Amino acid sequence: MWAITERHLTGLSEFICDADEEVSATLALKGGSQFLVGTVRHQVGETEPSAGRLLLFAMEPGEGTARGERRRALDLKLLASCDAEGCVYALVEVSGAIATAVNTSV
Repeated sequence: MWAITERHLTGLSEFICDADEEVSATLALKGGSQFLVGTVRHQVGETEPSAGRLLLFAMEPGEGTARGERRRALDLKLLASCDAEGCVYALVEVSGAIATAVNTSV
């Protein structure tokens, strides 16, 4: 997962998911410096995913790393994570709470 600049699509920082995991949903939280990422973990032979994660990140000024380069940019800081019992397909903020769609459940 990459944090990029809106203007030039230049990589600012990156987060490496686990080998069997990919990003499936994102949500920018109010205030602009934090965002939530939903993932899915692929398991051989599964017809419906049984695992994923919710990851809460903050963007902070720092030494940013992107593809091995070090330059003044932003750092992705993982603030919290929790396991999900399937693929996190969607994330939405509703009245100050976050609703998630995991597999066929909300």
